[in-house]
This record gives sequence, structure tokens and C-alpha cells, in this order.
Amino acid sequence: MIHQIIDKKLIEHKFLCFCSFLCIINGKRLNIANIFLELIKNENYKNILKDILAIESDYELLKFIIDYDPTIAKSKYISKFLNSPKGTIIKKNAHEFRKISIQRTPVIITKTKKQTISAKNRVRTARKTKGGRPKKA
Repeated sequence: MIHQIIDKKLIEHKFLCFCSFLCIINGKRLNIANIFLELIKNENYKNILKDILAIESDYELLKFIIDYDPTIAKSKYISKFLNSPKGTIIKKNAHEFRKISIQRTPVIITKTKKQTISAKNRVRTARKTKGGRPKKA
């Protein structure tokens, strides 16, 4: 049990070190979504990370990253990239990503009744005043 926890922490540390490496190479701070896209675009980066983490396939690598940060599977930014014409050169990886993201259970966020009522009231007051959109508070 302790060995599994230590191994998981070590793998996460190696992944974060690789993310730092990519930030240094690109000369700017990258979030996990941009790092994920860099891995999809650049085969060399993907092979280096697979070697560092001792992962066999691209599928396992993508699965590891999505397990590390599940919000990537829901990201509109990544979905737009995978569906764009630029994304056609990475069709295989996009298919693997979709397989992984389909396996995830969706999280449904609902608004409370109070939030819904206040949003309706903002729209009503905007219509009464000038007809423009209400300002965010």
C-alpha cells in the first residue's frame, strides 16, 4: 500500500518536472491543457514523456494525463482543437482521447433556485432600463 502511494507520487513528480521542462522550452507558462496539446502535436515530446514515465502506449499516456486532471476531458479548448482542420493530422490521437473521455462519467452542475431567480431578475431589470445586457456584479 505504501509502495503504491510512493510510486504514484513519484510518477506525478516526474510528470510535473516534464511540464516544467516544456514551459522552459516554450519560454512561457503553460497550463495542463496546453501541455496536453503540445504532447498531441509533437511526437518527440510524447515519446520522451512515455520513456520518463515508463508507459508503453499513447493511450496509457493520454489516460494518465486525464486521470491527473479530469477537467481536460471537458475542456472546450481541447475539443475545438481536436475538431479543427489542424487537428486532422492527429486523427489517431484524437480518437484515443475521445475513447478516454467517453469512459468518464459526466459531472452535472446545477444552479440553485436562488441563482436562477437572481439571473432572471437581472435580465428583467435590463429589459426595463435600456434593453441592454445587465452588468455582472
